[in-house]
Amino acid sequence: MPAPRLLITLGDVAGIGPEIVAKAWPELVRLGRPIVVGDPGWLRRGLELAGSPAQVRVVKQVEDAEPAADRIECLVGTNQDLSRVTPGRVSAEAG
Repeated sequence: MPAPRLLITLGDVAGIGPEIVAKAWPELVRLGRPIVVGDPGWLRRGLELAGSPAQVRVVKQVEDAEPAADRIECLVGTNQDLSRVTPGRVSAEAG
């Protein structure tokens, strides 16, 4: 029986979600087949903040995901421009 799929959202990209996902990723891979739903750029920022060497790979469909401890599979959660979001600041774009 295959490990369960886990869909994980980043939440508010200006918050701690991307960093928490990056730090938890190695354990999440041990628990199942996780896939992040969110913004790949902000997920990469979370990896940098966490000091993680893992890479982000964008997938178009859940079935395409092959998560590994060093590779975070990411389904793009929105087409909204998040480039003007400021970390730590509440904004409509970030939420």
